Amino acid sequence: MRAVVMKRKRLATLLCSLLLPALVITGCARPTERLGSIPAPPESGRLRVYFKVISSGDPRFGWKQTEAQAETKLAPIIARVLDSSKVCELVDGADLATVAGGQPEAANYWLRDDRRLAREVGRALHADYGILMERHLGSFTAVRYLLINVHTGAVFEVSSLALPAVQVENFFRKNAVATWKKLYRMARKDLLRAALDKGAGRLPTTAGAPVHVVESAEPEPEALALPVAAANLPTLAVYDFAAVEPLRTAAVILADALREELLRHGKVLLVNRENLNQVLQELAVGQLGLNDESRAVEVGKALAAGQIVAGHLGALGESAVLTAKRIEVESQKTAALASARAAQGKEDRLLEGMEDLARELVKGL
Repeated sequence: MRAVVMKRKRLATLLCSLLLPALVITGCARPTERLGSIPAPPESGRLRVYFKVISSGDPRFGWKQTEAQAETKLAPIIARVLDSSKVCELVDGADLATVAGGQPEAANYWLRDDRRLAREVGRALHADYGILMERHLGSFTAVRYLLINVHTGAVFEVSSLALPAVQVENFFRKNAVATWKKLYRMARKDLLRAALDKGAGRLPTTAGAPVHVVESAEPEPEALALPVAAANLPTLAVYDFAAVEPLRTAAVILADALREELLRHGKVLLVNRENLNQVLQELAVGQLGLNDESRAVEVGKALAAGQIVAGHLGALGESAVLTAKRIEVESQKTAALASARAAQGKEDRLLEGMEDLARELVKGL
């Protein structure tokens, strides 16, 4: 009889060891608790983004850091990356803890039902997007990042290849800028639409099923080595377009899109945003100061740029109009002019005009 009891205990232990991972994966471990609430934050033209670390895979293997510890280490890096983009700002970690502190850390809770919990947390935080970093540990180790529009459900995902466990813990810390650049490029049209809706006080909408875009964590084209011939190309700095406050974030996104198109043309060497931000800080010049052409030229000289591109995004009647010009730093002469136009309410279509805008601006180079 005793042998039978012991056999049953061993069988029960074996079943538990097999079923525990499945319980976590299927979301049966424990119920979701009610979300907390925070006051509405001060108005800002930037898009609010929260950052959350979640885990998946076999819990028996464990992690060296808890999700909260990983968030504490990574949040300052995320904050710097988002701040330098001039498009987004990170939700304070204390606010995230207030709203979602009682929620499970298992990825399934956050991603099931079309990422319902992730979106509900975002709305409770008065956020526009959430960045979820999912750590997977099991027969293989990997990490992926999901940028989720909490209003429309659109998802932009960067998935890594299988990584050694030690690399997963440090992956985002070492690749935060590159990963954000990829997510930003993938989601640019969605971010632009969100910024325009926010600036105009419109409710975000989506037509049909939410988009879900997936790419691997490969380096962006601009991160690759330039050919030797590039050394002979003129250096060009593209400033963020001037705009009134409701359009300022959208203007930054459009300027970034223009940079990418100019880079694709291969006729110039571009000053990157990091160097531009650094020089602006050193010279104590804000983006608004670049509206003064003489000041813009001064910054161009500090950047060792022979050419600069400056422009303006504004409304004209029932249209949104983007104008840009290329200026020779040494002579301060206007070398090229270009413009793009879109109907109000459909300003995100300006993105489609960036290729033509870039082509006009590089004429004569």
